[in-house]
Amino acid sequence: MRTGLRARLTSAVVLCTTIAAVQLAAPAAHAATASSISAGFGHTCVVTSTSGGVKCWGGNDYGELGDGTTRSSSTPVSVSGLSSKVAAVSAGANNSCALTTVGAVLCWGVASRLGNGSTVNSSRPVGVTGLSSGVSAISAGGDHVCALTSSGAVVCWGNNTYGGLGDGTGIASSTPVPVVGLSSGVLSISSGARHTCAVTAVGGVWCWGYNAYGELGDGTTTNGLVPVPVAGLSAGVSAVAAGGFHSCAITTAGATLCWGQNVYGQLGDGTTTDSPTPVAAFGLTAGTAAITGGTYHTCAITTAGEARCWGSNNTGQIGDGTLVNRSVPTTVSGLSSGVVRISGGRGSTCAVTTTGRALCWGWNLYGQLGDGSTVNRLAPVTVAGYAK
Repeated sequence: MRTGLRARLTSAVVLCTTIAAVQLAAPAAHAATASSISAGFGHTCVVTSTSGGVKCWGGNDYGELGDGTTRSSSTPVSVSGLSSKVAAVSAGANNSCALTTVGAVLCWGVASRLGNGSTVNSSRPVGVTGLSSGVSAISAGGDHVCALTSSGAVVCWGNNTYGGLGDGTGIASSTPVPVVGLSSGVLSISSGARHTCAVTAVGGVWCWGYNAYGELGDGTTTNGLVPVPVAGLSAGVSAVAAGGFHSCAITTAGATLCWGQNVYGQLGDGTTTDSPTPVAAFGLTAGTAAITGGTYHTCAITTAGEARCWGSNNTGQIGDGTLVNRSVPTTVSGLSSGVVRISGGRGSTCAVTTTGRALCWGWNLYGQLGDGSTVNRLAPVTVAGYAK
């Protein structure tokens, strides 16, 4: 997505699983609607459509739910002070960040990624230094956070051992630092476990940080302390998604391309062979509308609103009712249409439908599926209170 994590990203997670396509209990009488959702390492957050408020659920050892406590919750809880005017939320590993409608960034959870210079965890949102306005996007990764300003510049903060901050130093920073060479002209960003990728105004893709599996896409496995161009993607890309140790992009023609680690089939090309340069995901040469990278899996939404996932499925994160890894895109059970948002986490995935319904599936040890249980689910379940 590190000192202090509940479990290392490379550790196997094998838990009791149950197939379920409906929630455990009846929905609230006045169900809310979700506008966006973000799955982190062991928790999930949502922005509510009507108010623009933020709610989170799951693990809370570091205060990543933002409710002023460190008590985990298997159902959504309100984030302190963020009951309205939030444009986006991003859940990372033991931390979360929100972007307000005036372009301010606030973060909560583990201290190193709060962005305010603090060395103390915070269970409530705190403002990020220098980012009280003028930000257009945020992305929380495994050990760092990046933000995109309205002028097209990228800044990052947190761990920098492998170059995840992109400032050329390799030195950690508890406040935002500018990414070398990306002071303007960036349209979107996405942070993975220890790397980040960006799409420029001309549709080119640049990545920086950890590169042991080729996740930077430059044909090497050398870490990048500054951004490097992805091979063959100097133009024509509309979106990028950084997963745990892999990355994917959507071209303007709607094709899906992925690169990096592929031991579980997360590149979607029908193999389990790593690739340091982009390869085409099987069956998605056109018609891809959105994409997300989990730690060891990938999911996409087609232009028809269908959710497809591929890669690791050891906790049901593919959502097809099995525990079988998939090396090609596979339709999520019950989500062949009507999906508008999707987000992959450590071993879970969550989505939002056209009606604002929020659903999650996969790993649920900390209650990160939001259905009131801690039982893994092999197919989507409704998040409590978001059943519309």
